[in-house]
Amino acid sequence: MSWIPGISSISNWLTSDNSSPVTTVTQNLQPRVDPVPSNPIASSTQSLQTIDPTGFERAANAIKQINMSPHASKVLEVTVEQEKSRRKEMDLQQEQLRINLLHEKSKLFQQDQDAKKQYQLQEAEQKQRLLQYQDQLERKRSLDLLQEQKKVNSDNLKAQEESVLRQEAYRKNTLEYESKLNLGSELEKIKAKMLAKGDIQRNNHDLTLEEIRLKEEERRSTVLKSISEINGNIAGGVVNILTDFSKLGAFVGSISLLALGIYTAKNATIFTRSFLESIIGKPKLVRDTSRISLLNPIRIFPQMARRLLTRPQFVMDGIFFNPGLANRLQDVALATYYTRTNNGNFRNLYLYGPPGTGKTLYAKSLAWNSGLDYALFTGGDIVPLGINSVTEIHKLFKWANTSRKGVLIFIDEADAFLKNRSTESMSENLRSSLNAFLYLTGDTSKRYMLVLSSNQPYQFDSAILDRLDDIIEVGLPDNEERVKMLKYYFTKFLYSKIRSNKFGWGKISLPIIDYDIKFQDISLRIDGFSGREITKLVNAWQAKAYSSQNRSLTENEMDECIRLMLQQHTQKHNWAR
Repeated sequence: MSWIPGISSISNWLTSDNSSPVTTVTQNLQPRVDPVPSNPIASSTQSLQTIDPTGFERAANAIKQINMSPHASKVLEVTVEQEKSRRKEMDLQQEQLRINLLHEKSKLFQQDQDAKKQYQLQEAEQKQRLLQYQDQLERKRSLDLLQEQKKVNSDNLKAQEESVLRQEAYRKNTLEYESKLNLGSELEKIKAKMLAKGDIQRNNHDLTLEEIRLKEEERRSTVLKSISEINGNIAGGVVNILTDFSKLGAFVGSISLLALGIYTAKNATIFTRSFLESIIGKPKLVRDTSRISLLNPIRIFPQMARRLLTRPQFVMDGIFFNPGLANRLQDVALATYYTRTNNGNFRNLYLYGPPGTGKTLYAKSLAWNSGLDYALFTGGDIVPLGINSVTEIHKLFKWANTSRKGVLIFIDEADAFLKNRSTESMSENLRSSLNAFLYLTGDTSKRYMLVLSSNQPYQFDSAILDRLDDIIEVGLPDNEERVKMLKYYFTKFLYSKIRSNKFGWGKISLPIIDYDIKFQDISLRIDGFSGREITKLVNAWQAKAYSSQNRSLTENEMDECIRLMLQQHTQKHNWAR
């Protein structure tokens, strides 16, 4: 009933003479929006108790007055419009309340989801902790079992050793007893034999003495005759030579020429042998070389054919390094090539890094593309030579200096004999070998280039490091290089075998898959593999294909080979720790 005072205002306006009736009526008919009570039932009861009964009568009179007024229709229209506006506002408020309610529900749902997620995370963390605890318990139990087994094995070994010692002592005592018995028996036999022999000799003593005397007299007369004849011949020859000066000169000249011939032949033989060894042979230290050796006729024709039929290629063909390392090694190859063509002094190179990363392969490619012969030996070859190691090192460098093309001397595992001289465990022979190597490599050379390789650069002697011009680390391949290696070796060992030759040998059937995606996935799985391990993996695929009945390779078999290689790779790293 909040709009009743507005009707009273209209009746007042009807009795007055106002110039803007619509405005006044509109202002008086504005609905009054009361605040929503917190308790609607109590508010309704209170409103009923405060209603004035006379208000209805006043309202009826006001309506009658409105009906009699000429502006009644306008007032009703305004009132209707205001009522519509009020309803729209109420609808908007309800819509806003509904939106707020939905927002609150969404907020509560989000909170519930966050709570569930937090609970799941806590549950997963608890499970992870439980698994870690169980794993620790399992490891501890395995360690305890291992220690117990080790103790049992040690006790068993100790018991076996004691048993072996007892058996050995028993056998030794038995042998000693048998030897004593045999010795006593042999002594008795010898004693009896000597007694019998003594009796015989005593009986034949006179006959024996007479026989000996006759033999000695005959031998004495024979020797005296021989001496007298020799002395007579020598004396006659000496007298003839001394009395005849022409014979004396001829004799002296013959002796001189004989001595000169022996001396000349000896030195000529030594010189010829060393010359032939430097030209057609190779030193003992060299395990592999591209230099043609006439002492190995089996390799002469293949080496000559390879030089005539092949041409140097890009130094990085078949070798995969990251771009930065590849550019640096390519610069070294270009510098070596132009150094040789311009007859300059070669720069010594040191390559270090994990095994199987392509150091030896790069050294051979560097020699081939630079027009040099290569000679390969390892640091471990020096130790077995002992006192002859210094001689062999001199022979190696003398052999290298006789090369017309130049020699790239590649020393693999060089730290085996080029280690620090302050090391107490270094033998005198190894120290002498190091000193000889330092003496021969004190200056750069136009005849040979040194390329050293090692996994432990910190063990080198400081004088060796001073002789190295370029030091380059060759690390493990990155993801991109691993993919390139997989494609290269897969094409070389497997894809090239999908067509057999005319005899039907070597044909392989490969799975039809997207190898680009497959190699990307494999490269991520074999992170940490060296180039040699990747080659072994592809060779394992080839062996798997050849071992099947129809010489085919499936994707599952490829994955199984990868799993085994990963297991072996992890085991090797665990052993290396």
